[in-house]
Amino acid sequence: GWAMLRPSNTQPLIRLFAEARTQGRLDELVDEFTRLFDEMQERAAA
Repeated sequence: GWAMLRPSNTQPLIRLFAEARTQGRLDELVDEFTRLFDEMQERAAA
């Protein structure tokens, strides 16, 4: 599967797009990218 984070062109938010062959893998990708994004935000705020 794959996942991508990108800023929205129309709203003040970050969009997460993801695809996977199974729902379980999709859930893993979303969890992983959400965790990584949260870590990046914490580092940027420090």
